[in-house]
Amino acid sequence: MAISSILSSTPVIVARKQHGTRSLLENDRKSRPAVQQTMQHWLDNKDFAGVRGDALAKLPEAERKDWQKLWEDVEALRQRAARSK
Repeated sequence: MAISSILSSTPVIVARKQHGTRSLLENDRKSRPAVQQTMQHWLDNKDFAGVRGDALAKLPEAERKDWQKLWEDVEALRQRAARSK
């Protein structure tokens, strides 16, 4: 499998994981610190450096939009978990 194929499918995979995390946040108050920590880890993880922040400008527009939306959602979920403690 080509690296471009893997990278183009990654936002979908991560979004599915994020959806499960969002459900956990809504259904289990005790999990909120873990949700916040997980979202922060995704935001800080060096493995995603090439698809986050300034690096997004180097991606094709369609991929860039998917990644931007993903990071906006991750940050919103992190903030929501932080407020819900």
